[in-house]
Amino acid sequence: MKTKFIVLKIICLFLFGSSTFAQTNENKNVVFIEYFTRSNEHVDPFFVETLRNKIIDEMNKLQRIQLVDVHAKRELKLEGVRRSQVDSIDNEARRNALMKKMGARFIIKGHVFAMDTMKKDEDKLNIFHEGKIAYTIQLMEVMNDSIRVINDAVYQEVLAGGVGKSSDDALLSTMSSVNMNDFLNSYFPVVTETKATSFNVLEDSQSTPASIQEF
Repeated sequence: MKTKFIVLKIICLFLFGSSTFAQTNENKNVVFIEYFTRSNEHVDPFFVETLRNKIIDEMNKLQRIQLVDVHAKRELKLEGVRRSQVDSIDNEARRNALMKKMGARFIIKGHVFAMDTMKKDEDKLNIFHEGKIAYTIQLMEVMNDSIRVINDAVYQEVLAGGVGKSSDDALLSTMSSVNMNDFLNSYFPVVTETKATSFNVLEDSQSTPASIQEF
């Protein structure tokens, strides 16, 4: 029987000073999700995209935000190796400006640090692989004339425990433990209409100043 569990989940969502972006069911925030980057060429881009698609699926399950995949937009769609270049300074600024023009209120960017497997054998007849994945998600707010990186809105996770007969199966099994409920519930809570009219964005005054990227 395959075991699935999260070994470590460091989420900055619950710290004092975290940002909350209130909304109603009828007025959902438009959030664009960018291609994920990777730390090195040893991280297979196929599995990076598979992880990204899994995260998109999990976010869509809650129907909490209006999530827009850049891959579905002709002006933003990239193929192959070009996806790993989305974080270059010039390219990033251009893409951010395009997303703003298309109505983005927030942008989600992800980075995969590691995707590893370890071969294990309980005996010579029972050999399997165990997977481990480390990634982060950064939430960015689209302002009138800039992109504000929300310093406290960083979701960091290490997934482990998925097993399979091959390395590929182990990674896919490990991805099955992805769950975005905490992220969405913390940053995009649904409020009643009466409460929503009183505020748009709640931020703790003690929050660390965020960095600003000008267009």
